[in-house]
Amino acid sequence: MLSGPAIAAPLDTATTTATTTTPGQATMAANSWGTWSGDMSFGLSFNSSSSLSRRTTADAELLLTRPDSDISFDLAFDRETVKVPGQQAELDRDKYDVNVKYRHTLWDADTFVYLSPRLRHNVYGYYVRTSALRAGLGHRWQTGRDLNLTLEGGTGYRHARLYNDGTANEVLFTVAGRARWQVSPGVQLRLSVVHEQSRQERYRTVDISLRSRLTDHVGLQVKASHSRGFPFSSIEPDGETELDVGVSYEF
Repeated sequence: MLSGPAIAAPLDTATTTATTTTPGQATMAANSWGTWSGDMSFGLSFNSSSSLSRRTTADAELLLTRPDSDISFDLAFDRETVKVPGQQAELDRDKYDVNVKYRHTLWDADTFVYLSPRLRHNVYGYYVRTSALRAGLGHRWQTGRDLNLTLEGGTGYRHARLYNDGTANEVLFTVAGRARWQVSPGVQLRLSVVHEQSRQERYRTVDISLRSRLTDHVGLQVKASHSRGFPFSSIEPDGETELDVGVSYEF
């Protein structure tokens, strides 16, 4: 397999306005919108055997931070195209997972409530397409300046289209955990675990990535992703594990 580099571009910018007239007004305008931060990565790989496989991936994490709330946007996209030599038709497999989450702090800055829609699609999954609205409670822990932990739990409602063209409308329960560890000034480790459970399906995703800075702007990123669906009507769970290694760029 030949794999192309995955380019990551972390962002950290404060919003501005074109109508400011004084430094004080500019500061107030920027604070009224909040501060944007995040990162994006892209990957491309090829595999040639009896068929030609091309895989394209894209990931994005964006965060808008305000004094008493924040809004996050997470995207994971994966497209695999398979073509058999001598045939015109191509087989496409698209997977995506989109999460938007609004968090509002409560009695302290580390405890919050959240409201989050989630869209998920996998053409070969037990649930081909799902749309859910979730709400719950979460808490953040920060150990010094190197380790950040977040734990969330809640419930919601989901509409799904099944693999056999059936539909399901059901209540679900969700638990999620995230960790970011700044191992050294140039190395960061990230871990994300999300578990959703309903009457008909349990779906779990685990992502772990290691980012190592080589220069001021260029770094190396290694990411492993694992997802498993547990249909209650099936004995053997289905799962998939992917490993991506690429070069990242920061600015």
